[in-house]
Amino acid sequence: SAILATTALRRFGSEDQKERWLPALVGGTAIATVAFQEASGSWDESGIVLTAVRSPNGTFRLTGEKRFVLDAYAAHLVVVPARAAEGVTLFLIDTSSPGVTIQPMKTIDDTRRLSTMTLDGVEAGVDRVLGGVGSGWGPLQAIADVGRVALCAEMVGGAERALEMCADYARTREQFGRPIGGFQAIQHKCADMLVRVEGARAMTFAAATSLAHGDEDAASDASIAKSWCGEGYRSVTTEGVQIHGGLGFTWELDMHLFYKRAKSSETLLGDARFHRARLADRALGGR
Repeated sequence: SAILATTALRRFGSEDQKERWLPALVGGTAIATVAFQEASGSWDESGIVLTAVRSPNGTFRLTGEKRFVLDAYAAHLVVVPARAAEGVTLFLIDTSSPGVTIQPMKTIDDTRRLSTMTLDGVEAGVDRVLGGVGSGWGPLQAIADVGRVALCAEMVGGAERALEMCADYARTREQFGRPIGGFQAIQHKCADMLVRVEGARAMTFAAATSLAHGDEDAASDASIAKSWCGEGYRSVTTEGVQIHGGLGFTWELDMHLFYKRAKSSETLLGDARFHRARLADRALGGR
């Protein structure tokens, strides 16, 4: 609600759509989300195959399935990209609409709840179109880039906290009669973790500034930050588990929670491989 759906409505919604939903989202009386992916797991435009067929009366009927939808189980409204005859189109769909089914998914990170959303002939009038018919791909990418930078900020915070936990543990855990923080092997791990954290912080600030100023390279900066932060957060938490030794694999400490969140965040909104391919495509004159 705070990032993805609000950005979608604020930047691309009509005045009526904004008036109806934004006050409720700000006030907390409504929850909204965006359904990006489908069964293929692709973040490319070709991955959108959920159909939107226009009826003779002008309404659309949406049929298909969305996967990995953030907090859909609790949402009142979902921004659903669908493929109409004119191209990718964004629709505002009430989760209470007839034909909508939401099924929670079991994932590695139980603190980030994802769902499968099935639409079986769900009707949506023209007033439910976000932006223009057939012009939804550009706005969807803009929404995703804002979410990517916000996710980077979350990952920086998580990685920094994981590093703090490791430093505290290394000061107090003793082996061979001395704190393990006195051993170079542990010191090197912590130093590498710090480099990852500070690099992620710098790239996140740069990407956020680029988005805020509407720079031409904002999309590229978002991809650079997401690829670095995703791999960095995963690397920091992996080392964190190692520094904590056997306890790092148990539920007794919180490190396993950070590791699971890191694995989840690394793939959410595109992993490093996707974003490097995206950067290469842009550098070669593509999207």
